[in-house]
Amino acid sequence: LALFRTSSFFRLGVIALRAGDAVGAEAAFRQAGRRIEAVMGLAISRRVARRFDEARATYQEALTIDPSSGVVLYNLGVLEQDFARRPNEALEIFKRLRTMTGGLPKEKTKEVEVRIQRLIEQKGRGRRDVIEVAAR
Repeated sequence: LALFRTSSFFRLGVIALRAGDAVGAEAAFRQAGRRIEAVMGLAISRRVARRFDEARATYQEALTIDPSSGVVLYNLGVLEQDFARRPNEALEIFKRLRTMTGGLPKEKTKEVEVRIQRLIEQKGRGRRDVIEVAAR
């Protein structure tokens, strides 16, 4: 009975997220228990609500449940790169993800490489900008 109830809360969280209701999704995922899927849903709902520090902490919590989860690490990297605008942190996460064996679908593995390349290029442009400003 408890498994059915937590599963129902998980489904409610997914429905709320799809409807754009981050607050409702968060409430449902909190009731869904400490399964990796529920904690991931909680992190995503916090990211959607633009509460990036809480989302980051929740992804870290998910990693304590499954330290080898490439999906959790990938989502944490996306949070850092695309939402929180922390490129250095994102780069380290994606580099770490690159060394993990398995855990990500093949298309996401390719995307990790693209993200790493983009972050390295951005980092290089940032250095040139600093050098050009210093030279003036």
